[in-house]
Order: sequence, then C-alpha cells, then structure tokens
Amino acid sequence: MDSKTISDHVNQLAESVILADLDDPAGLAELHSLYETLTHKLNEQQPPVIPVAIPTRCIEMIEELILNESQTPQQDLDDLGMTVSVMQALACGELTIDDAEFPDAIHWKSATSDIEDVSKVLTEEIQEDSQALTVELPPNVDESILADFLSRQPGELEKLECQLMELEKDNASNALGEIKRMIHTLKGETGLLGLTPICDLCHAIEDAIANRPVSELIEPMLKIKDWLERIFGAYSGQNEPPEPVRHVLALLEGSDVASSAVEPAPVSQTLPSNEPSPAVAVAEPDNTGPQTFADPTLVAEFITESREHLDAAEAELLDVEENPEDEDKLNAIFRSFHTIKGVAGFIGLPDIQSLAHISETVLDRARKHTLVLTGHPLDVAFEAVDAMKRLIDRLQDALEAGSVPTPDPDLHVVLEKLHALANPDQNKTVEATQTKAEPDTASTQSVASEQVDDAPVTEDPKDDPNAKIGEILQMQAQIPAEKINQALEIQNNLRNQVPKIGQVLTDMCGVEKDKVEKALQTQQQTKTRAAEATQSKSVQVAETVKVDAPRLDRLVDAIGELVIAQAMLGQAAMKSMSGDAAVVARNLSHLDKITRELQEMATSLRMIPVRSTFQKMARLARDVARKLDKQVNFVMEGEDTELDKTVVDRIGDPLVHMVRNALDHGLEASADDRKAAGKEAAGTVTLKAYHKGGGICIEIQDDGRGLDEQVLLDKAIERGVIQEGEQLSQQDIFQLIFAPGFSTAKQVTDVSGRGVGMDVVKRNIEALRGKIEIQSEKGKGSTFTIRLPLTLAIIEGMVVRLSTERYIIPTLSIVRMLQPGEVHIKSIMQNGQALLIDDELIPLARLDQLFEVQGAVQDPTQATVVIVENSERKMAILTDELIGQQQIVIKSLGATMRGLPGIAGGAIMSDGRVGLVVDISGLMSLFRTTSNAPSPELSVNIESTEPDDVPTQLAA
Repeated sequence: MDSKTISDHVNQLAESVILADLDDPAGLAELHSLYETLTHKLNEQQPPVIPVAIPTRCIEMIEELILNESQTPQQDLDDLGMTVSVMQALACGELTIDDAEFPDAIHWKSATSDIEDVSKVLTEEIQEDSQALTVELPPNVDESILADFLSRQPGELEKLECQLMELEKDNASNALGEIKRMIHTLKGETGLLGLTPICDLCHAIEDAIANRPVSELIEPMLKIKDWLERIFGAYSGQNEPPEPVRHVLALLEGSDVASSAVEPAPVSQTLPSNEPSPAVAVAEPDNTGPQTFADPTLVAEFITESREHLDAAEAELLDVEENPEDEDKLNAIFRSFHTIKGVAGFIGLPDIQSLAHISETVLDRARKHTLVLTGHPLDVAFEAVDAMKRLIDRLQDALEAGSVPTPDPDLHVVLEKLHALANPDQNKTVEATQTKAEPDTASTQSVASEQVDDAPVTEDPKDDPNAKIGEILQMQAQIPAEKINQALEIQNNLRNQVPKIGQVLTDMCGVEKDKVEKALQTQQQTKTRAAEATQSKSVQVAETVKVDAPRLDRLVDAIGELVIAQAMLGQAAMKSMSGDAAVVARNLSHLDKITRELQEMATSLRMIPVRSTFQKMARLARDVARKLDKQVNFVMEGEDTELDKTVVDRIGDPLVHMVRNALDHGLEASADDRKAAGKEAAGTVTLKAYHKGGGICIEIQDDGRGLDEQVLLDKAIERGVIQEGEQLSQQDIFQLIFAPGFSTAKQVTDVSGRGVGMDVVKRNIEALRGKIEIQSEKGKGSTFTIRLPLTLAIIEGMVVRLSTERYIIPTLSIVRMLQPGEVHIKSIMQNGQALLIDDELIPLARLDQLFEVQGAVQDPTQATVVIVENSERKMAILTDELIGQQQIVIKSLGATMRGLPGIAGGAIMSDGRVGLVVDISGLMSLFRTTSNAPSPELSVNIESTEPDDVPTQLAA
C-alpha cells in the first residue's frame, strides 16, 4: 500500500478531529474507528510512514474522553488535532520521523537512527533508548484489572504450550482452532489494557497462521510463548524485561534477528559497525554467569522446578530405553528441556540455556524420527541430564553464597557430543557455549569467541563485572580490535590443548605480557567487587512440599471442629461446677478424637511418595549394569507409597549402596554363569515399598547367588571380626556384612569392593530409627528389608512404668506383651534368666538394672514382660506396668545427654513429665556388654519339651 492511501486516511481523520465535540459520544466513537483503521493500514506497510505507536496512543486518549476519565479533556482534544497535523506532514513526505515533534501527551520520542521496520517501532514503547529495555505500565490503566489479567496468564500460556505440542504431534487435531481462539482472546485483552506491543504481536501471529504452514510455526510460537511469560513477569515485577518485541516478531518472519536474540551466536559472528553496542561483542554467553540476580526468589523457584523437570525427564528416558518410538515420552522429555531453556533465558543463565537448547535440538530429531535414542545417543541424553543437574547444583551453591555460579569444566565434553548428534552431517566444534575455569595467572581466560569491532568502548570496563579481556585491553592498553580478533580466530582453530586467550595474545600476536596481566588483574578486581556487592542479596533455597488440595481441606475442617470442641468443653467446664461431670467427659473424648485427627492430618502434609527416590535407583541400576556388562531387569513396586519427606531425602544414600551391591555382588558375574545355574540370562533386581505394622518396608531383592555362609565366616575370621570356632546363628552370619571394612569382593572396582558401604547403610538406617533384615538362600538370591517409621517427628509407642519413671517402647519393635508365670522363667547357670515362650528361649533383661533405677519390681511373675525384636533377634524386657499406647512427639535430649546407650530421645507426657524413648538396638548392645548377661543374639528354638526338661544354658 502506498503513502497516498495512508494520506487519504489521515486527511479524513483531520476533518473528523476538527468536527469533534466532547459532548458528542457518537462523533468520538467514529473518530475512534478511523484511528483503528489507520492503525491496521500502517501495520500492513513496511516500514510504516507513521509509527504505529502514535495512532495507538491517540486511540487510548479517545477512550479516556469517551469514558470521562481524562483530567484535561479539552487539552487532549487539542493535542489530537496537533498530532493529526504532524501525521499529515509525515504521510505526504514533508517531515521525517526524526524531525517530527508531537505533543507531550503522545509520549513519543524520536529514535536516533532510521526506523527499519514496524517491530522496531513497537520496541520504543517498552524501552527508553536502544541500549536499555524497560517495561512501564500503560498510562491510566486500571491496576486491579491488569493484576487480574496477569494472574491468569501463567495458566493460559501453559495451555497454549500444551496445544502447540498436541498440534505438532497431530496436525489433524482440534488444537489449531483452540490456539487461534487463545491468541484472539489475548489480542483483545491486551488491546483493552493498552499493552500495544503484545496486541500487535498477537495480530502478527494470526496473520502468520493464515499465511504460513503450521509446521513452520510450532518452534517460533513456543519461543513466543516463552517471551510472553517473561514480559508478563516483567509487568508483574517478578523479573527483568525480555528482549525487544522485534526479535519475536522476526521469529514469525524467519529473520536472522531471531537467532541472534534467542540462540547462541556462531563462533565467527561479528557485530556490524553501525550497531549501537559495545565494542566487544561476545559470541558465546558469558561463562561467569550472571553477576547479580535481579530476582533471587525467581531463581530459587527455577532451581526447584528444574530439578522436578530433570527427575521426570530421567524417568521418561528410562522408559524410552525400553520403547524408543514412544512419542509421548519423547514429547515429555522435549518439553522439560524446552521449559528449562525458556526460564534460563530470561533469568540470564547462558550455560543452562545453551545446554538445554542443543539437548532440545537432539530430542527434536528423535521426535521427528531422524534419530533413534538407543545405544550411544541414549547415553548422551542421560549425560545431558546429568550435566544439567550439575549446573543446577552450581547455581544453588552460588545463590546461597551470594556469588556467581562457577563454570562446569566438563560441560564442553557433553556439548560436543550433543552437537555431533544434532548435526551428524557436519564436523563442527562446540561453539562458544563452552565454559572453562579462569585461573589467576597471565595465561588465564576462558576459551571464548569474542569478535571486536573498531567502535570506541563507551563504558569503562573497570565498572563492568562482565567485561571481557578484549574490552579491557582495548580500553586500557589501546590494543586494536583487529589484533584481538586475530587471537580469537587462532584460538578457535586450535582443536587440541586450546591455550588461553591471554597466552595467544602474548605468544602469537605480539601483545606485551604486562599489559595482559594488568588487564586480567583489572578483570579480577571488578568481579571481586561485584561478588562482594551481591553478598547481602544472597538467598537460601527453600525446600517445598507439594500438598494435595483435599488434604488441606480436611485440615481446615479438622481445625474448625477443634474450635467447636474447645467451645463445648469450655461450656461443659462451667456446668461441671454444678456436678455435671458426664458432659465434661464426653466433650473431652470428642476433643481427643479431633486432636488426634488433626495431628495425623498435619503429619500427612509432610508425606511424599518414594517415587522420585526409586526413579533415581532405576537410573543407577541402568548405569551400573552397563558398566558391569550385565543384563538386568530392574523392577519397581509401590512407588506411590508415602513416607516423611525427611526420611525420603535421607534414605537415598543407603539405597544407592544396596542397589549397587545387588548388581555387583548379588547377581552372577555373567549371563553364562546364570544359564549354568538354570536361570534366565538377565538377572532381576526388585525394589519394593509397602506399608506394614504402622511403618514402611523397603525391600531390595535379587535372584542371584545368595549369601554363602561359609565364605562370610572365613572372611570374618580372616579380618578378625570373629574368633575361629565361635558359633553363630544364620542371622548372625548374615549380619557380618555390616561390619566396618567387611567385603567378600576379590578385587576392588569403581562399583564396589572396598568394604565401606554396608556398615554406613546400617548406621544411616538406624539413625532414622529403622532396622534392616536379611533373608538369603544360596543359589537363589537375597532379600534386604528396611523397616522405617512413617515419620521421624511422631512415633507410636507403648508407655511403661519402671518404679517412678516412664519409658516409651516403639510399637514397631514390640512382638508381644505378657505377665509370665513361674513355668516361663528359666535360670541360665546362675548368670541370668530367660523366658520360655512357644518353645523359644528368649533372654530376659531387667530394665531397672540396665538403667540403674531404684524401686522396681524384682519378681518377674508380678511384673510385665515386653518382648521386642531387632534384626530378627528377640529380647524380653521386664517392666513394672503397662500404662497404654500413645502417639509420642519425640524430642532431642540435647548435647549433654545425647548418645546415652539404649535411649533414642525424650517426650513430654500427658501429665507434663518427661518420658524416655527406648532405642531397642542400643538396649540390646547395652545388654550384651553388661556383665553376667546372656546374649540376646543367642535365643534359640527348643524342641517340644516339658518345662522341667528345659536346658539351663542357651544353646549356640
């Protein structure tokens, strides 16, 4: 469309403005329509003779006049007339935009350079100049409406992303229609709110959908969705503004500006001399990461969400290994990396963004069936997940320390592998996304690809913590840009043992060494100052637990019931003064019921599934099996079993040792060995979780060789763990593997064999108030069972009295309770007593003697016996009286009393007194070491005999 047509529209506008009357709403509405028509015409013109932002602002002013929201209506009408006059001069070519002057109400400032396209004009509304991007709220916007709009956008954009993924998977789906509806709705809402750049972007998307193949728009629209997330976040004050809107508009046009804005630039890229930017243009992202975090809370949330995405991606990769053609799994993995890339981009984390971007490219090939994720490609995909986890860990360390993230020295290795998969037909080196640590010597500088133009440096590099060595040398030592570019090109062409840029400059380009040293010193000082400045902005990454809404609803209901019960109890207390005690008793019972429910509900809020931990074990099993060259089927059961978050976090390390041992020691060395034993070539390792007896059990089962009792005994004697000739039961022999330094491995490997694993496993499990049991049969396999409490904060316990003291015995350890008769009590060579129950002789421990309590009942037939079990060893504990079962909130005893043998902690009883929680494992150890006490490990089964015929010595 030529300018004459635009001129006709402007002239028509001029006539309408002259005739406009503030008391004529219909005339103002017609004027509004004429401005809208002009705006659409200008959008069709490239470049527009009149910036679109000008008639858009006029539309806003007319809307204020129509709604009586203008504080100076007549002045606004006059400004509209003056604006139309300037527009007429622009339309007919009498003025250029640089020479045009508009009324202040138009909020227009002319650009310092020629306007290249409409997208650059739109950018002017959200940045004050070509160097700094800022986001300002539209004038006179209703902030409550804007806040409501912004609060809805994350969910809407999530739906948009889902629809785009669905459309890519199936072009025949209804997703395209839904996408059009969402874009059209967004355009209408942003237009009403005055968010003109976003409104025009939506209009451009609608045009692109109408004129271009849908398959070409999926990737650009995913990037546009990411940009919209960032711009809405900027309006909400949650993050810094994203790149100008022209970059995302260029995505729809396939322009090169898109790649320069969103993706890492190629190694050889040099900024054109007319670009208004600093003299040193770095083609790679800054390897030091962001010097400051504009929103540390946002970074903390990104860390948490990224770990969830990576755990999910790792689980999906394990499934892809079984079915490489599973499109749903591939799409899920792709989406995880895409989300991480998008957020990392606007936070300013180039290493994470680059890794996610190239990983996304590889996964896209897999989705399009040009690459099959098996063998080496699958291994590289797992390496990408591991590398991303390392980067996230480094980011968290930096965030907590208030410093910059340290680079990952191994990142370039993974990037090279990913680039090879992404571009199989090209022998490319890893581009400028590689990062390497910077030593403090003269030869230090990360392997970068900085290209320098001849424009003068406008900012002192001493004030810029991100300044590259090239900038500093150009500013301080007046080193020409050509020489710096020459050094970078030399460095880029060296494939092996790449020297630092400082070394290239001094050894190959003739730059004096002292100048390089001074530049490096300046760079280091600047970074130190920046790091010190960010110390006060450090933030601790908070741990979060996701809670289902129904649980919160039940908690709120229970609290409401508690309030009602408290009120009822208060009234009943008043009535009890007149003798109505039954009402108080009834209300107390009701209050007790509600309090218990509330306690259980509060505890359940900390419960999370063990799925995430099990998924890590699945990945571990896969990697170890490949390293050992064994065929393994790893089976998981009960992943949805819930456990306290603290327990889930701390059970990971013990499970790692046990799974590795099951694969290395448990399964046969080769498939031939298994076939010779009549088994399938592939071994099976099962990881199972289930609830039992108020606690949780985790089983690690293998169908391998099983434990060889004789080998264990011989090794124990050799290592001095036991004495030769010492008699042990089968369970005692199995427990030998938990002795420190004990290992039956014939050679030490990087998988196992050093004997430092299983003893740590036992200590960690006992620290969680759990226990571990072993069942094994030679040639058939082994099962290790870990028994854990559901939570570390509250335990179910049996309260017993011993003289005037109260003790709590965990119910998980109790086998049975009884008051023995004389026929059950047996003396053992005058050194102790045992309890004969169901043909089993169980050592009898007197708790008063172990804990040195005075005044306890001495006659076992007048006392109560509690039979407990730990690691399949039983012991009978003599107490005075059973008080009853109670939920106990366990408390630490403090530093002065910590480590008391046989005591796990304390608890406040209902009468306000302190009760001690018994540690069964520690109590058995204390009983063993007490003089003249029979060993609880030596309880035996007795053949069916009369009581008088029972032997008086425990059989070995």
